[in-house]
Amino acid sequence: IADWEWNLATNCFYGSPRMAALLQLPKFDVTDLEGFLTLLHPDDGNRIGEGLQQLKIEGGQLSLECRSAISEDSPQFLHLQAKYNSNQESSLLIFGTIQDVTEQHHLQEEASRATHLAALGELSAGIGHEINNPTGVILMDIPIIQKAFADIAPLLEEHYCCNGTFPFAGLPYPEMRDEILLMLDDMRGNAQRIKRIVDELRDFSRPTEDDKGMPVDLNLLVRKALPLLSHQIKNTTDCFQVNYAEQEILVLGEFNKLEQVVVNLVLNACQSLSERSQKVVVTITTKGDRQLLIVKDEGVGIPAEQLAMISSPFFTTRRNEGGTGLGLSVSARIVEQHDGQLHFASTTTQGTCVTMSLPIWQEKENP
Repeated sequence: IADWEWNLATNCFYGSPRMAALLQLPKFDVTDLEGFLTLLHPDDGNRIGEGLQQLKIEGGQLSLECRSAISEDSPQFLHLQAKYNSNQESSLLIFGTIQDVTEQHHLQEEASRATHLAALGELSAGIGHEINNPTGVILMDIPIIQKAFADIAPLLEEHYCCNGTFPFAGLPYPEMRDEILLMLDDMRGNAQRIKRIVDELRDFSRPTEDDKGMPVDLNLLVRKALPLLSHQIKNTTDCFQVNYAEQEILVLGEFNKLEQVVVNLVLNACQSLSERSQKVVVTITTKGDRQLLIVKDEGVGIPAEQLAMISSPFFTTRRNEGGTGLGLSVSARIVEQHDGQLHFASTTTQGTCVTMSLPIWQEKENP
């Protein structure tokens, strides 16, 4: 907390010695109100100035939150209190305190976000259940329809050969014959996409489990996960590289869940590429008591203003390509359940580097 005062007669502004440290300045050399307001965020400086001018006219007290101007990426939140003092006619003052409340602000945001996510998880579970049942029926019936059409196709072809074309679902038979197969494939593909989204919703809403699973070798984990992505890798890049750890180092976890994280990270990397010559490199290594899985790509990158939201539920940069915004959110939850962290670093047009950090498992000796 720092003290300050503004002399209304001279417009001189004074800040206590703590003001420089609080505002993260080498020194506090402001001499008037206008200079002080320039140290605040542009959106807040005018508001604080108007409030102090109103206080000068009406008297009383003022309590407002604002931001300093030190950083857009990591804002500093301040709480300013002011009081009008007219005890002496010759020395009219507005004085008060200013306090750094950044940590409290972040705690409030986290509490609000936790409440929001809890409600969102409950809603997601209900929606997923309601959608899953009709989708299951569609997925079960489409193969039957495909088989029925395959069975009747010879009869339709025979009729076409003997009698020429005929209307079939409003179109000439030769056109609809090819279209109906594509339509059924599209129906099945989109139904499977719905099912995938529902599965991600269910994973997102599933409560955190305390069981950390069994010792897992990340080398083996990646070797098992990559065949699941062979099609995507083959279709997006000619430069896919894996650097395995030199020796087996274990982490404690659930193999299937961690495999899901690897699949999501590598899939996102592949989908970010715009040219086949761009690289995706997967590296497994250690740093101190942590085991690291690093997925680095040379794709389009992520804008700085979006990077902080990249693991938020339903946030995606690929909405037009069918992204749901749940893959990284679910992955982040899984990693957190394993006492780990996901770190994202990205530069637009140069690529993204995602690091999964997990504690190395050490077997406890029997007493």
